Amino acid sequence: VATLIVYVGDEDYYLPPATESSYLYVVGSGNITGREVFVLNDEKKLNQIAESVRDDYVEWVYSLNSEFIDNDIKWNGTSLFWFSDLSCKRTELFDTFNSLCSLLLIKEALKKEIVDSICLIGLDNNFVACLVSAFPKVDVVCHHSNSRSYSIIRSVVSDLRFGLEIAGIGLINAFTKDRKIPKKEHAARVFFSIFPKMITNEGIDKKYVGLV
Repeated sequence: VATLIVYVGDEDYYLPPATESSYLYVVGSGNITGREVFVLNDEKKLNQIAESVRDDYVEWVYSLNSEFIDNDIKWNGTSLFWFSDLSCKRTELFDTFNSLCSLLLIKEALKKEIVDSICLIGLDNNFVACLVSAFPKVDVVCHHSNSRSYSIIRSVVSDLRFGLEIAGIGLINAFTKDRKIPKKEHAARVFFSIFPKMITNEGIDKKYVGLV
């Protein structure tokens, strides 16, 4: 009989001592104090899991494009899925992949243990739902939720600011007399990059490497 503790945070968190065995999984740089725990975190194993499920996850995300097509969410014949944060798999908005890898690691590490309770600290509701579905017969004994509303608001504000900047650039280009119209014969593959942040000291693009 054991307790699983999942803690998301960057500071130490106190839990009183317990007689049963306690297994800890931490997301962040924080730690649990006051109780002896067996740490489940394994960076090497987590990376192996991420690599093993990566392709299936990408295929699953791509399959969601059918929802856009079926509901005629298109522009000029192109599915707007490709312009969404979902298709870009933005981890600050969708932590699905990180949560999946963490859950698979936890389940594998505890496959020989009998866990009868789970203590959740600092998790958002989405992660809680995933964890409960992974351990449906285990009682959640404490849950200190962490709302993601602030991060979502910050992302929305950031997107609005970016949109205004792009609109401003578009207006400037529209009224620039010397604006050059690209010709079809000069068309080529286009890659989006956060220049110069994505360029190494050797002049190599960190994201696309040898493709550009």
